Amino acid sequence: MNNEIYFEKTLQSLERQFPKRYSLNRKETASVLGIAVSTLDIRIKEGRDVPTYQKIGSAKNSRLIFTLVSIAEYLTNARQKIC
Repeated sequence: MNNEIYFEKTLQSLERQFPKRYSLNRKETASVLGIAVSTLDIRIKEGRDVPTYQKIGSAKNSRLIFTLVSIAEYLTNARQKIC
């Protein structure tokens, strides 16, 4: 399966799992990635190996959101590295 098709199928799957949603919080994103929230937090802090995210607010503990598109792109790219 080529990357475009994999991306589309992954995005469709996320849209079915989270209807009427365009973004996920840290807990939901960690679950989709199959990792713990603490692992996601470490990766964010180290600036490595996470989907693109947006910080809502300017405080140190501001909320982070991950769009479904960025998660699908991340999973597609991670798949490409493995294959």
